Amino acid sequence: MRRAIAAIVAAVAVLLLGGCGDDSPTPADAAEIIQVDVPASAQNVQSAVDSGRDGTFVNLEFTIPTDQWTQYAANYPTISLTRNKGSCVECSHFSREEKLGKPYYHGSDEIVVDDNGGHSSQRKLIAIPDGATNRTWIVWSNS
Repeated sequence: MRRAIAAIVAAVAVLLLGGCGDDSPTPADAAEIIQVDVPASAQNVQSAVDSGRDGTFVNLEFTIPTDQWTQYAANYPTISLTRNKGSCVECSHFSREEKLGKPYYHGSDEIVVDDNGGHSSQRKLIAIPDGATNRTWIVWSNS
């Protein structure tokens, strides 16, 4: 009888403490917010979403095969990419040493983020070719 009561108490505790699911936004949610696609070839996908009074802000990053990044970027014709040399201070919300000191491309455009406030937001794309072995880091964010 004590075991049954202990099992019930444990189950209720798990449910009350949030063990029935994670409500944090997924990378797919992050991509939807800033209106981008994560290709099927993507690896190392990570995201962070911060929703507050001033709007919803997203950091989304992943790697794709280096021979695919220019075609991927071409899916966003309103973003004109500029090549830069050296370290990119804003290249990653998630710390990655392999990105430091690599040439990178960046660009941005304006979108309206559907966060129940319809906030205008600057969507940024950074691409770091060969930021990982034979893969390009793609970093999306908005501000």
